[in-house]
Amino acid sequence: DILALGRLGDTRQLSLLRVQDRKVRSPSRLYIVCVAKRSSTSKVLTLGCHDRPVQPDKKGGISAICAALQPGTFATGGYDHLVHLWSLSDDQHATATPLAIKHTSVVQSLLATRDTSDKLLSGSADCSVSVYDIASGRTVSLLKLSNSVYHILPTASPFCVLVEVNIH
Repeated sequence: DILALGRLGDTRQLSLLRVQDRKVRSPSRLYIVCVAKRSSTSKVLTLGCHDRPVQPDKKGGISAICAALQPGTFATGGYDHLVHLWSLSDDQHATATPLAIKHTSVVQSLLATRDTSDKLLSGSADCSVSVYDIASGRTVSLLKLSNSVYHILPTASPFCVLVEVNIH
């Protein structure tokens, strides 16, 4: 199992870890977590630390992270307003691809979902939710709200999400 940990900072914002129990298994699942709890029967092996491409005039670091729907992929959002889609190679090296999502403030939440195609939703302190279609590589919808978006959460229906906003 692979853990992806994001952090604030201008360098080494992404750490990839492999968790192994007493049985040898291939990493078939990708977990995105903020804190890794280790049991007495598990080992945590560092696969590597990665620099996330950042805008030079903005604050660096990962502010949001989520597992994508394709195996071995995940997304990160940053304090620099950018969203990246990451792919893990067979040798566990991570490669970041910037997505054409235009936020004007920190990305606070990410959610991968599938309705008629794979989508990535991003919520930002700029009071917007962007719906990005992975296959076409473009933003297909932009929802402007009156308040900052804190979280985007899944529901039982793939056509509906729950958006938590700041209420003054």
